Amino acid sequence: MNNTRFPLISVIVPTYNQAAYLPICLDSVMFQEYPRIEIVVVNDCSPDNTTEVMKQYLTAYKEETVSYACNYDQASETVERCEHFRFPQEGRTLKLIEHRQNRGLSHALNTGMEQATGELVTFIASDDLLLPSMLTELAQAIVENEADFAYADMHIVDDAGRILRRFSLPDYSFENSFCHWYLLGICKLYKKQLHAVSGWYDPDILPQDHDMYQRFAEDGARMVHVPKVLANARIHDKDRQVHNHSPAAWSKLYQQAPSLFSGPAPMRRAWTKTLRNRFPSVQGIAPCLKLCSDFTGSGLHCTGIKAWLDARSPPGYGKVSLPRTRDDAVQSQEAGFPS
Repeated sequence: MNNTRFPLISVIVPTYNQAAYLPICLDSVMFQEYPRIEIVVVNDCSPDNTTEVMKQYLTAYKEETVSYACNYDQASETVERCEHFRFPQEGRTLKLIEHRQNRGLSHALNTGMEQATGELVTFIASDDLLLPSMLTELAQAIVENEADFAYADMHIVDDAGRILRRFSLPDYSFENSFCHWYLLGICKLYKKQLHAVSGWYDPDILPQDHDMYQRFAEDGARMVHVPKVLANARIHDKDRQVHNHSPAAWSKLYQQAPSLFSGPAPMRRAWTKTLRNRFPSVQGIAPCLKLCSDFTGSGLHCTGIKAWLDARSPPGYGKVSLPRTRDDAVQSQEAGFPS
């Protein structure tokens, strides 16, 4: 990366009932090697002592000092210590946003993203950890590859922080990352402007990151994989599982996740992208999408859709060729959905 320009990075930390882990998580962001970071903590009305923990952290961040042995005075036979602030005092901002009622992870993410002022953004669960070079290396990957979204591998760790395994992700292709299972992971960084194109995290979908980043990809975001471990993702015993990983949420998550990479969803999204290329107006897309409702797993009855499109395509467009299977949808995505 060009050392003369470091775009501001906003790190959103949604938290719910994770007060025991939150300070360690914030430390891992504060002590990143990257020089310009905005941290936005969104407390989703946690019933534990998260608010008090955050107040203490905000005070420590501004005031707490530490020291180190820096000189031995032979005359007095004493070791002199040099004192400095514990936390970086330049290139860091930290703000806390409190939800008055519990609204769920997607709402917490959207609250944070809407408040973020960075050109690049990411979020980290409040019980996970970023390794020190994570933001630097992912920002560099975005710049060097002219990408919009970068992601890396991670370690899966237990409650005590012991490494259970390495989670190595595939190099990016739409099929590798979205069509078999969600394989972009949690260690990521992307341009905030992607939200202006693809919208925000969907509160009705539990695998909200899968859904959001698939929408990024379908809307043309350029993605790149950094094959290095740059974060630790924590898994908990059952009594510590909250948000998406609470026992009550797992069954719904597993019901919703397959619909994002199998069945009609990828095809409908591929059609939507094709339609948006031709018809910028959402009102113009809706009647056509309604015709897609008779999709079956064996194929698409799209005679009516093609006729509707061919009759309404702006001048200069050829006849419409819509994807009929998931493989066709993947091929259309890899080709960038030419209009």
